[in-house]
Amino acid sequence: MKARIPIFCVAAVFAASLFAAQEKKYDSSDFRNYCGLAWGTDARELLQYCKNVGHTNVMYKSGMENLPLASGMTFFIETPEYGAYRRTIDLRKKYSPAEIEHWESLCAVVFPDKPFPQNMATGWYYNRNEVSLQLDMQQKKVHKVIVGRIMERVEKIRKRNPKFKFGGFTWDVPQPHGDFNAFVEKSGHFNRQTTLAHWTGFDGTPERAGIKHDYPTYLEGYFEFFRSLMERARAVNPNAKFIVEPYDIYGNWLKYFEGGFIKSKGADAKKYAADFIWSEGSSTAFATDKRVSAAGYTRADVGNSSPSIFAESEMRNVAALAAVCGSWTSFFGRYGGYNTAPRAVSIRDIPARIKLGKLVPVWENLNNTPLEKRRYENGVYQSPTARMSPDVYWAVQPERDRMVFVFITERGEAEIPDGWEIESLNHLDGLFGENGKVPKGILKVENGKIKPCAEYLANWAFSAKLKRKNP
Repeated sequence: MKARIPIFCVAAVFAASLFAAQEKKYDSSDFRNYCGLAWGTDARELLQYCKNVGHTNVMYKSGMENLPLASGMTFFIETPEYGAYRRTIDLRKKYSPAEIEHWESLCAVVFPDKPFPQNMATGWYYNRNEVSLQLDMQQKKVHKVIVGRIMERVEKIRKRNPKFKFGGFTWDVPQPHGDFNAFVEKSGHFNRQTTLAHWTGFDGTPERAGIKHDYPTYLEGYFEFFRSLMERARAVNPNAKFIVEPYDIYGNWLKYFEGGFIKSKGADAKKYAADFIWSEGSSTAFATDKRVSAAGYTRADVGNSSPSIFAESEMRNVAALAAVCGSWTSFFGRYGGYNTAPRAVSIRDIPARIKLGKLVPVWENLNNTPLEKRRYENGVYQSPTARMSPDVYWAVQPERDRMVFVFITERGEAEIPDGWEIESLNHLDGLFGENGKVPKGILKVENGKIKPCAEYLANWAFSAKLKRKNP
């Protein structure tokens, strides 16, 4: 389902009142105060950005624990099983018997009578020769080995920096039937998503000499792996979180909980459920699909992390709807690279309006701005602590006494929040850190508003240091 809320939408006001009873009190340590820009981004840059904007939770990047900036942060490892075994092979190479045994004992074998690697189910093709192999989730033995390795890795990170806390695990586009791909070369693309049935005719692999399957299907083994891993994780941190990012919350994740396997678990079904669900797709279904709430998730338990939103109106619509519903937005993995969003190699490459748009729902929740005071009408989001319109985005950053604003057009006017006055105006760099005071003639402050003095200031990021007005 990809229902969209029109930009000129009075229904969003109703959403604020509908979910007012679900309002919660948050602080900056909340696990949903999260940034996941770890793919290709420099670890130091990511941590510095988190510190600047107040994120306390971050997607782990190798070596992050060695940086002083990691202290005080909480890390989440993305798709942790991929770091627990050697999963990529080169079809042109010859491998030793020990290497072959490694893959055949851990990974899905679809043709037991064929030689390696023709006997293996294939995952993602990086090119015509290099391909990943997927774990055989039907074996408890595999679960035990991989879970053990994952938790050993967690312990090493924690020992290296005890102030870098373990928060749990996240999965990018989880695939209950496995992340399997068939090779199809077409215009430089090599992958066609498939399942084990493509090779075996059912959701599983055949048993073979020395290999016993404990679960009849891949899906059952997949969910049992999650349960087993989270049990171990919560022995280390009772508050460890299980987070997934399907493309579509219902269609690619929650629908599996209506199947016989999960339903057969009765009261234990919750052991297989994620604590939080991000939507990778740009749809607003995270806030409008009634099947999400029917599955037991409030709007505070879901959010949007789409990396493909670029158009200003779409960014504003998704962020505003998340804000009025008390949902969340974030970056997960990367930004851009498909649809109309240009690929960002650095956080500095991401437009300032996109970064601030992603922050508005987060800051509104952390400011504990009452839901009944968050309104979205005629394409404009407004609350006492933030505003998003076609001309300007601004929001008060929690615990910093600063307001961040980005002009979309030269007509933008950033309102100074009631009860506050400006102490100083500052340029922000690409990581939203202060980069010097704004010289005279760039901005003007009048009638409680900050206005740009030139058209070229559109999409520049500024901050206003705030101080309380004298009574």
